Amino acid sequence: MSFLSVIARLHSLMKRYTELMAFPQVIRLGTSAFPARLAYGMIGLGIFFKTEQETGSVAMAGFAIGLNSLAGAVTAGIRGSVMDHFGQKWPIRILVPMYSSLILLLNTMETGRSILITSFILG
Repeated sequence: MSFLSVIARLHSLMKRYTELMAFPQVIRLGTSAFPARLAYGMIGLGIFFKTEQETGSVAMAGFAIGLNSLAGAVTAGIRGSVMDHFGQKWPIRILVPMYSSLILLLNTMETGRSILITSFILG
């Protein structure tokens, strides 16, 4: 693939993105979702640095993030199906407090095994 074909493909993709952004609802949704997505993105860093700090092992920290990502990927379909069936209101009322509690619990962990288990459950 030549450089010019890559640029042409990029231009085509950006054109679609620009057309999508023409809708005011898309901008509103993106703006309102940005802080939550930013905060959720920091969870992985928190898990990494907590694990590395407590165990002294970068490999263990990477394994903790891997477990978290694996569990998140495996359960994404299940969470989506539950939200499709019950709507967002009830599952979020249950999942958000549980997730917050697990984050606080993770912060109190001191052993590598407990951090890995909690990281997996967080996923």
